Amino acid sequence: MFKIKECKKQALASLKGKWKAPVLGQLIYLALTLVAFAPYMIIYFNILRQTSNIVYYDSYSPVTVMLLGVGMLFSLILYMGYIVCILPALMMGMMKLSAKVANNVEDLSCKEVFSGFKMYGKSLGSFWWVYLWTMLWMMTLYVPIIITMSISTAAVLSNNVVLELIMAILSLVLIIGFYWLIIYKSIRYSMIWYVLADDKSVPVIQAMNISKQITKGHTLKLFLLNLSFIGWEILGILSLGVGLLWVGPYSQVSHYNAYRVLRDAAFPKNEEIAAPQITE
Repeated sequence: MFKIKECKKQALASLKGKWKAPVLGQLIYLALTLVAFAPYMIIYFNILRQTSNIVYYDSYSPVTVMLLGVGMLFSLILYMGYIVCILPALMMGMMKLSAKVANNVEDLSCKEVFSGFKMYGKSLGSFWWVYLWTMLWMMTLYVPIIITMSISTAAVLSNNVVLELIMAILSLVLIIGFYWLIIYKSIRYSMIWYVLADDKSVPVIQAMNISKQITKGHTLKLFLLNLSFIGWEILGILSLGVGLLWVGPYSQVSHYNAYRVLRDAAFPKNEEIAAPQITE
């Protein structure tokens, strides 16, 4: 069992005197994401500002309205293209950089953030494999929530107070379960990035199964590890995002330390990491 304080303490020790590369890597990662998202937000807020003045909005020509719509659609497609094609490789690069920091590699460079493109197929495969399974698990509760809320609406219209109360409670329970399931599965799948950062020869499906195997029984502790950074993340946001440049590497290296402890516990040294059965 890993200790949260120990993982964070080791992360700070590894980062001491080596903040430059991780911080610059985080800056590149956040800057590219911001640049990709900026056109959509600029057009969106421009439309929001203009439409708040109904008289001014009514004076728009059909061509202007069409151009605004096309611009918003194009900027959204641009951002989605970034999410689909670029972000997974950058995520992998950040994890590889974090692994190097945690393993006390001396030769560090912010260029490591682009190293995920050298294993582009697996970066993309990991992202979508995790996304697919997360969506499938979400659907198991999403459909019951829709049905329950529909019945609840019917109860309101029919003035059936008892049924309305029962459906409201059931809807609340299902919604809580829905978000709990997302968090639980996200944690179970989260180590796939570190598995591949350690060994790019591992197939994506096997990496996913290794992640599930080593996190089994440790999801609550990993959840608490995530929560332990919320205060720092809030401070990072309040500093106009500047603080996130340090919080990101701190969190990622701490999570890698947790991964390493769980990995070594599940697969002792000199023991080959075998591919576990694909189970859910």
